[in-house]
Amino acid sequence: MFLKFNVFYVFPQYRKLQNRAYYKIVSEMEMEELNRLGKGWLRTYFVGKSFLDRCLIRDILSGETGHYVPISEADYKQIDLLAK
Repeated sequence: MFLKFNVFYVFPQYRKLQNRAYYKIVSEMEMEELNRLGKGWLRTYFVGKSFLDRCLIRDILSGETGHYVPISEADYKQIDLLAK
């Protein structure tokens, strides 16, 4: 895996992982995660305090692994309404 430098993102960014987890990436160090658990949803706020945490956020943003797919803000908001 190669790190991409000089890549600039306009935040927030939205991603999904196989229709079971959705991400709202607020900055390079913060994100919100919605996970499907049975009939409900688990909302987690994540702050990248360590280097590994920030690498996770960078991996989700880059999409290089092919697991994290970009979605629209409208798609995320639809799931966010279900999670409330």
